[in-house]
Amino acid sequence: NENIKLLFNIIEECHPEYNHALIERGHLFKKLFPKENFDEKKLRYAFSDLTKLLEDYILLIEFKKEPFLNKHFLLKSYSERNIEKYFLQGLEESMESQKNNPYRNMDFYYHQYVLEEDAYLFSSKKQNRAIETSLQNVVDNLDLFYISKSLRYYCEILNRKNILLGDYDLRFLQEIIT
Repeated sequence: NENIKLLFNIIEECHPEYNHALIERGHLFKKLFPKENFDEKKLRYAFSDLTKLLEDYILLIEFKKEPFLNKHFLLKSYSERNIEKYFLQGLEESMESQKNNPYRNMDFYYHQYVLEEDAYLFSSKKQNRAIETSLQNVVDNLDLFYISKSLRYYCEILNRKNILLGDYDLRFLQEIIT
């Protein structure tokens, strides 16, 4: 929408002080809707639309920073569209990337869990035995992720407990350690 683009440009001109007469509500409305009488509701809708676009843009920037999530959602999209060739190709690339990862930390186990689940769900849907899938692998990686994440937070709790003298319920700590 051209009005949203214009609104953004006007606001951008006023950055970073935002105390210009350019962003006074009446002035903004006249710039956006020159042939109409001032309508607060219509101006608020324009601001809401701009806010939504900016939030979508921020989400896209953040999403681009997460290559694993990009690959996961691409695999999910291939699966939903029944594009088997590209799903299998992407899955194989992701699994190979995981094998080459030197770290076996909580991120590794989370990524492995997600990939194993993607493979399992795809093969279940397609009833395709060409993919090596194992529900056991899904559950094992989920457990390893959970345990490693829990240990990380238990360590943080123990550290805080020593410094801040906080009272924490360390449920399942002994079970996880043993």
